[in-house]
Amino acid sequence: MLSDLVPELEAAVRTAPDQQQRRALYELMATSYQACSAALAKLGEHESAKTAVSRALTAAQRAGDLLLAASSAYLLVCILMEVGRYPHADETARKAAAALAHLAADGRPGAISLRGALTLRRSLIAARTGDRAAAEAQLSLARDMARQLGDEGDASDTGFGRDHVALYEVAVRAELGGQPGPGPGRAAGLSLAAPAAQAAASSHAR
Repeated sequence: MLSDLVPELEAAVRTAPDQQQRRALYELMATSYQACSAALAKLGEHESAKTAVSRALTAAQRAGDLLLAASSAYLLVCILMEVGRYPHADETARKAAAALAHLAADGRPGAISLRGALTLRRSLIAARTGDRAAAEAQLSLARDMARQLGDEGDASDTGFGRDHVALYEVAVRAELGGQPGPGPGRAAGLSLAAPAAQAAASSHAR
């Protein structure tokens, strides 16, 4: 179904009569590419998954949707981590989190959740590359974001919240201690999929 939908969306964008319709089509294209990427990643096709999510990110940016772009970036970070490309993953997460700063400062739950999830990813990247100080700093930032989110809970389907932060604390400390821990991408319980991809199709294993 998705293999038929994406070309149709690309053709529709080219012939859209106005900016509003093009934006809506780009948003739909982004979520479709996210779903494709999540499915490919689940099958272990990481390079194809990376290509698909890169297209999702481009489509989200063309739509002018910061939250959709950030959710695409989140999925890209997960895929890059799966193949051990930690510097690229960290830079992608850093830029995506920074782009959400003003929305998060305004109290937008979705922005806080996504920014927190990206920050937790950065903590795990730092731990896996042996940077204890950076890992602890990112965990501290994530705790602050979880407190800012409060009882509203996760608004982006990333699983972000106080419980998720606590789970990452265990994973980070296990990585820093050189023990195989229940880190994201290695065990159940921590999502590898972007929010929109989770809503659109079966996502990467939790």
